[in-house]
Amino acid sequence: PFFIELETYRYHGHHVGDINREYYRAKEEEKAWHADRDPLTNFGTWLTSEGIASPEELDEIQARIKADAAEAVAYALDADYPDASEVDMHVFAETV
Repeated sequence: PFFIELETYRYHGHHVGDINREYYRAKEEEKAWHADRDPLTNFGTWLTSEGIASPEELDEIQARIKADAAEAVAYALDADYPDASEVDMHVFAETV
């Protein structure tokens, strides 16, 4: 079998209000990941250099991913809120 290991990096904060991350992550670190270590960019570069995929094919894949994500967001925004009786469903396991 063939395995691919990609180290990932969270480019954004833990939540919407986590804008200033300098107290736990240096700006230089974030810039280094964007510039040199981004696993998706690096994997795309490798796929192209090995002749496995062309830049056009990677662009097409990226466009399909963006379209799928936009569709998922639209679905979520258009969905009804769940009934209040469901608020605690599937959030814990009872132990006996």
